[in-house]
Amino acid sequence: EIKIEMERKIMNMKLKTMQDWFTEFARNKGWMDKGGTEDINFLCEEAGEVAREVRRHESGRHAHAENEIMTKEEMRVKLAEEIGDVLQVLSVIASRYDITLEEAFEIHKEKVVKAYGK
Repeated sequence: EIKIEMERKIMNMKLKTMQDWFTEFARNKGWMDKGGTEDINFLCEEAGEVAREVRRHESGRHAHAENEIMTKEEMRVKLAEEIGDVLQVLSVIASRYDITLEEAFEIHKEKVVKAYGK
C-alpha cells in the first residue's frame, strides 16, 4: 500500500509538472488571454486530428497524399503528437478554471467506479 501511495504521488507530480508547463507555455503565447470558448474550439479541432490519426492506423492509410508512405512508427509518433495537443488544451482549460489534472482524474475515477464498479 505504501508503494501504491508513492507511485500515486509521483504520478500526480508528473501531472502537475505537465499541466504547469502547458499553462505557462500558453500564457507566454497569449493563449490564456482568450476565453474558454476558444479553448473548446481548439479542443474540438485537436480531437478531430486524433480521430484522423486513429483512422489512419486502422485503415492502413499511411499519409494524406497517396504518394506519401508512413511507417508504423511514424504513424505512432504522429498520433502521440496529436494526443499531446489534446492534453495541452485540456490542461489549459483545467487551469483556466482552477482544476488540477489530478483532481479531474480523481473525480472521474470516483464517478466511473460508482457507475461501473472496480
